[in-house]
Amino acid sequence: MIKVNLEELKQIKLKQLKYNMSILLTELDYIITKISEAQLLNDTAQVEALKQKYSSQLQKRQNIRDWGEQVKQAIQNANTVEELNSVEVKYSDA
Repeated sequence: MIKVNLEELKQIKLKQLKYNMSILLTELDYIITKISEAQLLNDTAQVEALKQKYSSQLQKRQNIRDWGEQVKQAIQNANTVEELNSVEVKYSDA
């Protein structure tokens, strides 16, 4: 019988989560770059215009972050391998 270390499995699952989140957020990084550039130039009107233009994408970024935190907590709170295996690390914005 193979002995399974729950803490090691949690670390693997947390790495999967981090990887998935980085891919999801990278797709939207260009927006953050645009807003940051406008902020560096002290162009508050442009910052506000970009925030409004990309409000749905900014909300999606926040949703991804919220989802990631929930999944991270579920992984950390898992007390058995079965509980850990039931934690999905695939994001769905549906």
